[in-house]
Amino acid sequence: MNFQEQINKAKITLFGNIWIVRLIKLLCYVGCGFLAWLIWKSEYIFGKQTPAQVFKTYIRDWNTKNVNDLLYNLLTIGCFLAIIGLYFYLSGKLVEWLTTINIPASQQDKIFQEKVYSVDGKNNYSVKKVDSLEITGFRNSAYVTCQGIISLQNKQSSKQIAFVIHSHRQNLQEYLVGNKFKDHLPSTNIYFREKTFLTWQKILAAVLVVACGGFFLNRYLKGKAFPETAIGDVLSGENDRQRRQAQEEEKAQKEAEERKKYIVNSGDIDTTWNQIGGLKVAKERMKDNVNLIKRKRQNKDFPVEPEHVLLYGPPGTGKTLLAQAAAKDSGAFFAYATGGQFSGKDRREREEKIHMFLNGVVKETKGDPCILLIDEFEKMTDDENSRQKCTEWNTIMDGIDKKKFPGIVIVAATNKAEQIDLALFRSERFGKKLLISFPEKKELKDIITVTLDKFCEDCKNWPVFFGNKSKAAFTKEFTDYIFKEITETKEYEIDPNELAAGTAGYDYDDKTGKRTPKKVFDEDEAPPRPLFVGADIKKIIYKEAPAIATARGEKAITKDDFKKAIRNTFEYNRSQGLQQKEMLKFIQELIRIKGKKGTPSWWDFY
Repeated sequence: MNFQEQINKAKITLFGNIWIVRLIKLLCYVGCGFLAWLIWKSEYIFGKQTPAQVFKTYIRDWNTKNVNDLLYNLLTIGCFLAIIGLYFYLSGKLVEWLTTINIPASQQDKIFQEKVYSVDGKNNYSVKKVDSLEITGFRNSAYVTCQGIISLQNKQSSKQIAFVIHSHRQNLQEYLVGNKFKDHLPSTNIYFREKTFLTWQKILAAVLVVACGGFFLNRYLKGKAFPETAIGDVLSGENDRQRRQAQEEEKAQKEAEERKKYIVNSGDIDTTWNQIGGLKVAKERMKDNVNLIKRKRQNKDFPVEPEHVLLYGPPGTGKTLLAQAAAKDSGAFFAYATGGQFSGKDRREREEKIHMFLNGVVKETKGDPCILLIDEFEKMTDDENSRQKCTEWNTIMDGIDKKKFPGIVIVAATNKAEQIDLALFRSERFGKKLLISFPEKKELKDIITVTLDKFCEDCKNWPVFFGNKSKAAFTKEFTDYIFKEITETKEYEIDPNELAAGTAGYDYDDKTGKRTPKKVFDEDEAPPRPLFVGADIKKIIYKEAPAIATARGEKAITKDDFKKAIRNTFEYNRSQGLQQKEMLKFIQELIRIKGKKGTPSWWDFY
């Protein structure tokens, strides 16, 4: 077996060129440094938590807060130091492994015969005709650079060659000079430098320390807060901690002011039951819940919990007024929110918003009863992740979190109940589901009377609107007129049987060729209904009629003014397609309630 075959069989790994070795070292240090940085910044991988925050989960249940915080800080700093130590250790090992010639002991004797010399019985080198030799050593290791003609693996090269020599002797310089190497080494031009072969590692470590120090100093000088972790607190100065504490206090104050905007005391609510026209059945059902809330206010240990309520129906029918009147009557706080407030890009963000909002309500009300009105509730479940989006609400409504969010009674309002997750409609979640839709004629008159009474009270400082009429006379005269104008104008009402024909079908007369809608409802079950809701009546009385009168020179409101106001409101609603669309939902619901035949409506699933 010749020398070359022995070398190949021994699987010698040699990186000869010094610049290749330096490049490998540089890559090792940079790679290990990146690994250390990645581990330390693992909050981007493990759910926004650093390793120290993960460790904290194992000690968070300790009762002594000071011990807890101290141990948390020690673990954090220890983790950081361990990562730095791992960086140095791995870097050195990688460089040593990649730049050392390793030959199995079974091949050493054969290779030695070919004048391959061993320094320590493990690492073997073939050296001939060396013009100069530079040895950079520290203790028992040396980084060797040879300049001249060198024979390696039976080849000749005049390039710079670099490799690592290990010896178990402490004085490597004396060992090299006194060893068989001296027969093949030049007697002059041998240079020894007291430096470690990890020079590049030290340089990179220093650069890393300077870079980190500069980064933290830059953040400190610019007033930026460090991460809210223990190591962040350690690196932050006292001024930075005080600044962050001031920012947190300012944020808490703003949140408290924001809560006051959507949470009001019952004493600040103006709406009462008497100010809501019609809706007799809905008011009675809501009053049942009010009685339970009153008992809860008297005794928090009262075993019967008030029920959550779903109010569904067209816009402007009085759903918000019902919730406000219930809060006024019960003495509970009233909070307002919309389903869109709790939207987010993922489940965690949505649940955080829900928890933050409810915690704010509980904090402001101090656990006392509070009616929380969530308008546009369908937006809670209007996307493809609706079931995930409703998980937190399901938990709350099941009564599991009553201790966490005490006193909250949810009143959900929607005009798109068909978009709400079916899981929310179990009876233990929404105990009351009330249809609030287009008023019947007798309810319409009640709405007109109540609205005119309130208009007279609100505009008492503008007697020009009433002319020479008293408030009572004004209310009586125009209640009758508005009611008559709406109910006696065929265009302003719709027959449920005619609209139900879309689901129930038509009867055809073969002789005349005419078709008539099938009679689904008796007249006493579903009489023709005006296409006006409470919001329309308020718009007619508060905005349209006064605006028309003002355009005439601020004269008293007349019947013609109300007639034009009714027409303007009707035309606007019709142009938007509001009446037909909402009335169709209402008729479908009536078909379901009355048990009549027809196409199943969206509500049949409940």
